Amino acid sequence: MAIQICAAMKFLEQSGFIHRNLAARNCLVGDRNIVKVGSFSSARFVPDDEYKASVGAKYAVRWSAPEVITHARFSSKSDIWSYGKLQYPKDRPLFSGLSDSLKAMVGDYSDAVDLNNN
Repeated sequence: MAIQICAAMKFLEQSGFIHRNLAARNCLVGDRNIVKVGSFSSARFVPDDEYKASVGAKYAVRWSAPEVITHARFSSKSDIWSYGKLQYPKDRPLFSGLSDSLKAMVGDYSDAVDLNNN
């Protein structure tokens, strides 16, 4: 199934399109496990491989690449990020097992020690 999704996304990219909404809910599985990528309402034809969303645009944070979340900037690379998220197990956090410095970079302070109360 993953290869079928990858082939569909490759076709889009080679045709100059960015999907912008690749998520599990948009991968339709039919008879004999044939997978079709759907939901093209967010897709854009982008000949130069970059698209900046308008102010107030909405997109699925869970499936979005960092540059989409921070700058509303889409490209074929952001579709690749979404494809990678499809392959990642749902029950595992994306940033588990990080060093303390990397945790600070991604904003994970769950095990921080309050130095003022010691």
